[in-house]
Amino acid sequence: MAKVLANRDLLLIQLRTAFVLDAYGRLAAVNEPGLPPAPRVFVATSSTERIVRVRSDIAEPVARLWLSATRDEDLLSHVSSHAEIQREHRGPAFVVPPLNSPEDSIVSVRSGVSLHPELVARGWKLGEAAPYVGVVRDGEVVSVCYSSRVGEEACEAGLETVTAFRGQGLGALAARAWASRVQRSGRLALYSTTWENVASQRVARKLAAEAYGENWHLT
Repeated sequence: MAKVLANRDLLLIQLRTAFVLDAYGRLAAVNEPGLPPAPRVFVATSSTERIVRVRSDIAEPVARLWLSATRDEDLLSHVSSHAEIQREHRGPAFVVPPLNSPEDSIVSVRSGVSLHPELVARGWKLGEAAPYVGVVRDGEVVSVCYSSRVGEEACEAGLETVTAFRGQGLGALAARAWASRVQRSGRLALYSTTWENVASQRVARKLAAEAYGENWHLT
């Protein structure tokens, strides 16, 4: 029987999966190719836990002030006073239960597979991090899911479907196949989105994914 993880454990696993951390647990970079800069602050919360991490280049007195803020509004005020907030991302975080997927309807996205032009225009390539799977319609991959963050304990999903094919359950189909392959590797399949992205939250429900917390990024 698989071990049941507490919400705090899941929050920490996602933290280690999403970011490269320095020796002091600060945010050194986003765990993606090229190691993009991390947000100035990342807050992970559940009903009983609150974990705050600050980017590694933030001066120590400033970092201490931010870490001492126990209310979201105070933290937001401190970060805004430090510098204008350029980007804010906030939404639920899920863990996907053990799944099987209908592999006959899924392809591995690789050389020789054609991506729909809309996906190509949005920057999707054939070399995204595995598992990288897609759903084909009319000879082209129209829905894709890949490991946007890859860690030793978990992977996190990156998912997109061509506009004309949305609302048909293809995103959930691709995400299910991705999650199944991640789980076969012995890692957790994590899925997160924003509160505004209702369609993405529907995918999580179709996967019967369990919400374990909320992510809040301030850059």
